[in-house]
Formats: sequence, structure tokens, C-alpha cells
Amino acid sequence: MKFRHLPIRGSVFILVLLSVALSAEQKTDAARPLNPEAGRVRALTPILTITDEDGSDYYFKRPSQPQFGPDGSIYVVDEKQILQFDPQGRFVRNYFKPGQGPGELNYVSGYSFAEDDLIILNFAPGKFVRFNSAGAFVSETPLASGGGPSSLIGCKAKDAFILKLSSPRLEEMKEAEGTMENKNPILALPLAGGQERQLGTFTTRIYYKTSTAGAGVGGGVSVPFGKYLLTPWGETRLAFSDDDEYAVKILDTDTGSIIQTLHRPYPRVETPPEDRDGISGGAMIDGKAVKRPAGKYTADIVHLLARGEELWVVTSTRLKGKGVLVDVYNREGVYTDSFYLPIPLWPDKHLTRPDPMALQGEFLLTLEKLEDGTYALRKYRLGK
Repeated sequence: MKFRHLPIRGSVFILVLLSVALSAEQKTDAARPLNPEAGRVRALTPILTITDEDGSDYYFKRPSQPQFGPDGSIYVVDEKQILQFDPQGRFVRNYFKPGQGPGELNYVSGYSFAEDDLIILNFAPGKFVRFNSAGAFVSETPLASGGGPSSLIGCKAKDAFILKLSSPRLEEMKEAEGTMENKNPILALPLAGGQERQLGTFTTRIYYKTSTAGAGVGGGVSVPFGKYLLTPWGETRLAFSDDDEYAVKILDTDTGSIIQTLHRPYPRVETPPEDRDGISGGAMIDGKAVKRPAGKYTADIVHLLARGEELWVVTSTRLKGKGVLVDVYNREGVYTDSFYLPIPLWPDKHLTRPDPMALQGEFLLTLEKLEDGTYALRKYRLGK
């Protein structure tokens, strides 16, 4: 076979085209971070602890979704509660008022902040409910697509980003039980109302099981294999991980395109012995709890946290005496740092939600279960 040499001008043109094609999605695969002190344990200094023994205005039954507000306030969701504490840990208010009228809620699918306002996503009827920084009801906006299972990822000035949770139809469940991929759309919805637009797809692998109750009964349930890990990163980026293995995709919310994939060689963590007989997802069929099979390995990533120009990837690696391993990437996708955080293991497994923690500046917020079975919110200052 003979090869014809192209003129230099043509070769340059092809190289330019190749460069443009490659830059459409940048992929990283660095084995080591830039920081020569990577692998250290970062000290955590407790600043405050919040328990439900501090007052009678709230309780902790199954707290979840801890977050910092724009002013450093602390928020957490519990049964019929959306609780706010000031930066010093003093109780401020409960935003949850049951009902279906203006400003009322019946099921919280998530919450976030637009400028200084609190935005709450209600499940049914599907609507955004907005409160100002003084706790006053501002407005509510029905979802154009109606209600249904969904999760609020975050907001920017005019848009909210949600993950619309879908379940497979019974006719898609080809066997009595099995696994399949399930696609969940990532949507941008105007906070003032209007038409939604689809930005991308979050694909989860699920385990399903159908009813064996007899002819004419029918039915099926599904349990996901991975957590729903999505977080806004700046004004125009959304970071998400929809694979059990180590990979973080960066979605441009203006264009709806994947612009980066963050990856590194990662030694996988084997499923602990207590989970090897299956993991319960809270689903029931034919009067029995459904357990999805446990794979050989756990999911590599348990949380994504954005802090300014940094994205923190909280991994499944945990070492005794050191804590959980966290990787850090910058906006260019460079693997800049890696360290351990000595925080307690979260014992209450939740198959879809990330491990309960939040990050703001030099502070880390965690939700911890105490020895007596009660819960506490803890705020730490991060060391070097």
C-alpha cells in the first residue's frame, strides 16, 4: 500500500480539525496529583455541634441533605421539617408548613439557593416554592411537566436544575428479575415558569423484580445500583457521576454538552461482608423486601462537592486512623490534590443519596450518628 504525502497546508488544516474535535470533550487520566503533600490527613477542628436536645422546636428523626446557605446558615431536611440554624448553630425556623396552598408543602424533593433566596422543590403537586432570606414566602411556580419523582440539583439566578427520576415500565422487565439501564433526564427549568429544556441524561443501572402473585396481578419494583451524584459547579457547569467506576462528567448547562470527563486509575474497594448477601432498597413486592445483588466492588465515588474553582471527589476509600480519601480537581480538569478527612463513617446507608456532608470555604458540615442512636450536625474548620 502506498501513502500519498499531503501538502503542508492540508496537513495543518487536518491537525487543526483534529485539535478542535479533541477539545470538544477533555479527558483526564492523571495517576498522581500535583501537590507533593498529597496523601496527608487534613485536620478537622470541631466548631459546633447541633442536636435535637438543644431545644423543643425541632427533632431529628431521619435527618438528611445538610447544606450551607449563602450566609453560612446551616440547613437540614427531616420528617415534615426544613430546618435553618444560624452560623453559630442557633435554631432559626422551620420552613415546612403542611398543605397544598401557596407556600405549603407535603413532600420535599430537594432544596437549593438562588441568590439569597431558598428554593424548595415539592413533589406532588410539582412546584418550586421560594422564600426570602428573612423566611417570608415569596412565590411558587408550578412545574410545566407536572409532579412526579424528581430531585433538585441546584439553582442559578434564573434556572433550576432537576433530575427527573424515571422507573422502567413493566413490559421492559423481560424476566422475573434482572438488571438493566435506566435513563433519567437532567432538566433546566425557569424559576419564573416556562418551558423546560433537557440538558442531558443521567443513566443508572438498576435491579428489578416482578410479582409472582399470580395471573392478572402484575407489578414490579426496581432498586438502583448507584447514588444520584450531581452538583452545580459555578454558574455554567454541572458535575455528575453515573457510573460505579471512577468517572466524573462535566456538563455545560448553556450548551448541554459534556466538556470534560475526570478520571484517574483507582484501586477499587471490595463490598464489605455485611453487604455481600444483598442491599435493601426499601422496596417491597409480594409482601417481601427486595434486596438488590451486591457486586464485587462498591461504587468508587460517594459524593461530589464544589468549592469555588475546586471540585472535591469523595471516594469509597477509607483507612483506619486516616478517614475518607478525597481527590481535588480544578476547572481545567487537572488533578491537583488528594487527602484524607477524618470524619466518621455514615452508618445509615441510603442507596440514592450521597453521604451527608457539605462544604463552604474553610468549613465542612457533616451529619453524624452518635453512640446512643441519635443524630448530630457537626461543623468543622478544615486544616491544611
